[in-house]
Amino acid sequence: MGCYKSIFRNLPFPCLLFEKKKNLYVIKEANSLYLEVTNKSEKELMGKTVEEVFPENPTSGLKDILDSLNNAYISKEPHKIDVLRYDLYDNQNKIYKLKYWEVENIPVFDDVGSTWYILNVVKDITTQIVEKDRGDLLQVKLDAKTEKHKKFIERNTDGIYTLDRNGYFTNLNQGLIDITETPERELLNMNFLPFCDPEHRERIVEKFNNTLNGENQKFEAKFISGKSREMVLDISLIPFSSN
Repeated sequence: MGCYKSIFRNLPFPCLLFEKKKNLYVIKEANSLYLEVTNKSEKELMGKTVEEVFPENPTSGLKDILDSLNNAYISKEPHKIDVLRYDLYDNQNKIYKLKYWEVENIPVFDDVGSTWYILNVVKDITTQIVEKDRGDLLQVKLDAKTEKHKKFIERNTDGIYTLDRNGYFTNLNQGLIDITETPERELLNMNFLPFCDPEHRERIVEKFNNTLNGENQKFEAKFISGKSREMVLDISLIPFSSN
């Protein structure tokens, strides 16, 4: 058993080993790469249930995780989730970090063919998803009135919006609603300034004015949601003419 445990610990991809106890999936083991990728310790994971390790959060994928584990356990066949969004909480900065995962749950059998454990293999695909969405954005005609643009805005998982020259929102997607924690009807009557942290407001306004002068801007700054949640966001501003 020690040999198998050593192999598991050193597998070249992040993974967990779940054991089913009654109706709960409990973590039996976590390999070294999983601890590194998720910034977790063995103490935080060992003997914990799925619900304890993956609690509900603003973009929770908990239900999808449980459904996939059940599917693999009952069917005795591997079950894969191609894209799962589950943001990780950054205790140091007190914010959720955007994360996308490819997840596969693989049943492991004992000598008589009974499902013994579920091997949970994960791959961080955040960079690929974000870059794909940003690449798509560059190909979309920046005309908020076109149907093609509206459909892209609606499905993009990042916060995407357009502002007029006075800084008022004229178009936005669900991603921005989630980030700002503010209803769409309110956002469309608001300026971006109330969401700027006072310490960073002057710098953000400077970046906005540079954009009005035709310069692309990319920066990080602190913002505050409609529910007073502090966060550091990566912002890209692109100037365009509606005509």
